Amino acid sequence: MNEYAYYNGVFTPYDAAAIPLSDRSIFFSDAVYDVVVGRGKRLYQFDEHIARLFKNARTIGLEVLPEKEMITEAAEELLELAQADEFMLYIQLSSDAARRKHSRENTPANLLMTVTECELPSRLSEIRAITLPDMRH
Repeated sequence: MNEYAYYNGVFTPYDAAAIPLSDRSIFFSDAVYDVVVGRGKRLYQFDEHIARLFKNARTIGLEVLPEKEMITEAAEELLELAQADEFMLYIQLSSDAARRKHSRENTPANLLMTVTECELPSRLSEIRAITLPDMRH
């Protein structure tokens, strides 16, 4: 597998990837993420993951979100670069990149994606999870 990352329109080798210090995910953890597993070039339940990602982004006040089609195209290109057979696609939306301050501007969300190789069960129905509401906020 080739390790690549994507940040706001730029594809780069994973070890050379950089996030600006002004990305609010660094100082304030002002971000949401989701992880999509896949095999080959197929992303399992991608639409459901993106819908949840957008819902969670709006919950924390991110309003200017990338188009789903743009995320899809970037994910497809990232997977092509990575050439992973079985993988986890990490997708993160964070709020504006601005000098460290407590108030947030209403600018487009930052988009970070990475691909990590992993071993998946032969049938994804073998995966079990328990989900609970996030009561931290």
